[in-house]
Amino acid sequence: MKEEERKDENEKANLQQMEKTKEIEAIKAKTERIKSEWAAKTEALINQINAETELKYNEIVAEARLIETQIVEQAQAEAAKKVAEADAYRAKTVANAEQEVA
Repeated sequence: MKEEERKDENEKANLQQMEKTKEIEAIKAKTERIKSEWAAKTEALINQINAETELKYNEIVAEARLIETQIVEQAQAEAAKKVAEADAYRAKTVANAEQEVA
């Protein structure tokens, strides 16, 4: 009888161990699934941030180029104005000198 009780207890212990092993395996699988989900979410967020960063960078570069173009155009206009003023002054000075000589 004791032998039979011992067998029953061993079988019961083995069954409990198998159940616990199954639970552990289920937890491991769930943990791996969650890790994979978070890795995918993290990758998606990184990609989104990279895309937004690239877009913002392009916007800033475009704005900087526009400002640069405006500055260059303004400088060219001011330079042309100064050249025109200098030409006018030279022409006036030459005309005045010619009148004085004449």
